[in-house]
Amino acid sequence: MTSEVDIEGQCRSSISNSDVFSAAEALGPNFAGTIKSYVTVPSARTARKVAFPSASYGICFRPESAIVTDIRPYSGWDLHIVDSRGLFQNTYETLQPSCSIPSQAQGLVIAMFGGSTMMGQGSRLPSFTIPALTERLLSEVLQRPVSCLNFGVGGTASADAHRRLIDEGGSHNPDVVLFYDGWNDCSYYSLLDIMSKYSKDDLVRNIATKSQGMRQIEMELSVLKMFEPGSALKRAWRAGMNASFAHLGQALPGSLRAITNRATGHYFPIGVHTALDALMPEDVSQEQWQESGDAAGLRYLKIDALAREYCANRDIKFVHALQPTLMWGSKIMTLQERGWVESGFSTGPVANSFAAFKDRVFDKQDGLIIDLTDEFSSVSEEVYIDTGHLNRIGNLLIAKTLAETVLKRLKE
Repeated sequence: MTSEVDIEGQCRSSISNSDVFSAAEALGPNFAGTIKSYVTVPSARTARKVAFPSASYGICFRPESAIVTDIRPYSGWDLHIVDSRGLFQNTYETLQPSCSIPSQAQGLVIAMFGGSTMMGQGSRLPSFTIPALTERLLSEVLQRPVSCLNFGVGGTASADAHRRLIDEGGSHNPDVVLFYDGWNDCSYYSLLDIMSKYSKDDLVRNIATKSQGMRQIEMELSVLKMFEPGSALKRAWRAGMNASFAHLGQALPGSLRAITNRATGHYFPIGVHTALDALMPEDVSQEQWQESGDAAGLRYLKIDALAREYCANRDIKFVHALQPTLMWGSKIMTLQERGWVESGFSTGPVANSFAAFKDRVFDKQDGLIIDLTDEFSSVSEEVYIDTGHLNRIGNLLIAKTLAETVLKRLKE
């Protein structure tokens, strides 16, 4: 049995991009390729081999597939492997076509929901995600099989997790359901509140009022513009130029290729979020952002109550944790982490909403939601790769707290 000291040593061990890519190539034809941080047509086509749009969850993943992401320049590449059920694996040695789940009599089953941090961005390899590390820590303590199912989906919030819990999570007969979120909830629901109240476009206000999340509103906008000739022609022109310059970049040396691809993604954007950004109201005041944070907190609490009721009716223990980010909490920041906060990297203008969101969430909610926002208050080493995603050490520290919390809930 691997000890906690051994696990920490593995989390601190050196992993190169070559190591990640070699592990991916060993999976053979199931490995789809590499997704880059810049959005080009070739990169989008690679992504579609593994991830595809979902009206219900925002994104779904193709079973028995694998992909490498090169998204954050400070963290290196990450390998994600999807098993036969569409869930992310906790190991990388082989692709598991039929993962074994311990029966209720034999072991503990925990369904873990969250966004890209839960999914594994910043983990480098599947064995260092939060679910994988939580699974190993609990197995060591309980001395029996533990299966932490990784339902993480990048770019989603608690409403998406709640829908997936109802549609899929219950079918795995979990003993515990765990939500680890808050960053996307504050960001997305604050933006939706701003758009619904202050957009000058009536249609945008109506969509934002009714939409469940950012991925859904992106899809709705795409459908609405589908039959607008001007929009269709503009999108086709951008896609054509994007593909042409991306193809040209392939013939250039590494550094020039990267510069060309980033310029291509900037000047000929093909992502739906580009159209969404253009619809955001201008000159939103700090007070309005704070009000939107409060509204986002109320929405978060509503979803928490729904998920909690679903689990209570099925005799499932429910754990809900508000994740740490650099936008809240009192971590001793490194120079790099402070730079991300000052630039708003990976967070943007909604930074003004975070304090109000947290205040609302923990106003008279009687400790039902676990506050992890100060989890790194005594940690001086770097645990972030941007304003919210964690590296392997950050994942391990969170996994330790989640494992302890699960053990306490099991005794209640």
